[in-house]
Amino acid sequence: MASVILCDAIKDVIIVAHKEDTRPLEAALFEEGLMPCVARRSYSEIELSYSQSIRVLLSHIDAWKLSCSMQSPLIICEADFVPCKGFGSFHLPMPIVELAANAGVGWLYACGPTI
Repeated sequence: MASVILCDAIKDVIIVAHKEDTRPLEAALFEEGLMPCVARRSYSEIELSYSQSIRVLLSHIDAWKLSCSMQSPLIICEADFVPCKGFGSFHLPMPIVELAANAGVGWLYACGPTI
């Protein structure tokens, strides 16, 4: 089976942001053939009294809720994510058929990506 590149299999990217200027990241992802959107929470008065770590979790909740409404594989990243040049042409670590059939989830939070 031929190897599939990332931008042929995945189009949507959700950028989780707080106060950051995401325009450079959005431009870089768009240049790689991806379609970024920003999940930036508007906090209620009571949420503004929460610790910053709890507000970050609320932003992540919003991004994951948004992801549930999407029908295709996507990428969720932080506003400080710096993609490598050529990121959109990276090869997928598994066939897209397998990815779709098993609803695989990949993440990079600590030491490396996991499928």
